[in-house]
Amino acid sequence: MEIYQNVPSSPLKKGTDKTIRWLLFSVLMALLPIVFNALSFEVRGQLNSFSQLISRGELLLIATAICTAAIGELFVSGSKLRILKAIIGGFTVMILTLATAYFVDISAIPLSDMQLETKTIIVNRSILIFECSVIFGGCCTLLSEY
Repeated sequence: MEIYQNVPSSPLKKGTDKTIRWLLFSVLMALLPIVFNALSFEVRGQLNSFSQLISRGELLLIATAICTAAIGELFVSGSKLRILKAIIGGFTVMILTLATAYFVDISAIPLSDMQLETKTIIVNRSILIFECSVIFGGCCTLLSEY
């Protein structure tokens, strides 16, 4: 069932439908490993907090996948709104680069050396980068219909 049944086909309608599908099948599906990890920890009685699930940069890997897929959609789209696409695409590439570099840096920290304060910083920054990847990835997906 489409969201706008009585609205004539337009790039906005197609883009909205595409963005909703992207959110459901790309973003939410990409989060499933973290959900499975949470269930696994919970079954073993080892789940202490949400930050335990993402303190090694797991959200950053998901952010890179989200950005990469969205950039791919945007770069093969039409030539309308070129300047806006370049700006949004450029920010998305910057988020992709930041997420990748930050994950590489985090993964180099030995688990035994990671203090609670460090984990808190990693979790907060990872959530922020993930949120930015969803926002800009969604913008790329929406703009790809133009």
